[in-house]
Parts: sequence; C-alpha cells; structure tokens
Amino acid sequence: MKKLTLFLVVTMLMISFATSATALDEFILSPESSNIFQSYGSGIDLSSGLIISNSFSTLNYAQFQQINMDLQKYSHGSWSTVSSWQDSIFNVNLNLWKTYPANPGSYRVKATHTTAGQVVESFSRILTIN
Repeated sequence: MKKLTLFLVVTMLMISFATSATALDEFILSPESSNIFQSYGSGIDLSSGLIISNSFSTLNYAQFQQINMDLQKYSHGSWSTVSSWQDSIFNVNLNLWKTYPANPGSYRVKATHTTAGQVVESFSRILTIN
C-alpha cells in the first residue's frame, strides 16, 4: 500500500511539472556556475498579460543564500528597475518566481545571488512587448 501511494504521489507530481512546463515553453534560462554555486540564472517570459520573472540558484551544499531580483525596463538609453523582490533560505536550492503587469516596452531580469561571501549576477534575455 505504501509503494502504491508513493507511486501515485510521484506520478501526480510529474504530471503537474509537465503541465506547468508546457505552459512556459518559451521560458529561457541561461544557467551559469562558480566554485560555490552549482548553477544560477534568470529568466523572463510573457503569459496571460503578465511578465513572469524567475531567478534561481543551486549550491554545491546547503547553506544560507539570498536572491535579490529586479525587473528592469529599457527607456531612454538605460535600464531602470520597475519592481524588485528578495528571498533567502538555508538550503541547496532557491527559486524565486514573480509576476508583473505587462505593458509595452523591453524588459529583462537582473538578479544578484549571494552566499558564503560570494556575490554573482545573472541576467535574463530581453523580452520586448509591443
């Protein structure tokens, strides 16, 4: 009975992840790495009138980490922050997802990932909304 329950839970999770992934087929992340970060990166997409911003980091081992994520808009030759979010955790993985109402313009996500005295930045692709 325990094996059947575990199988059903795992199957439901796989279906859930598969469904959510197909809704964001165009979501592009460009992961990077360092000696402490196994991977980190940022992504951006547009769905149902919302800009979806994401930043993530995976460490080589569990420790305190923090992400400061900015949604930036390009205007008059420079990038300005239109919204900011922050999250932190003592764990191997940290994933930050936020939405913002879509308006015409060019947008990107800039994130600062911090752990164990190491600070790295990541940038998403540029999303242009007409």
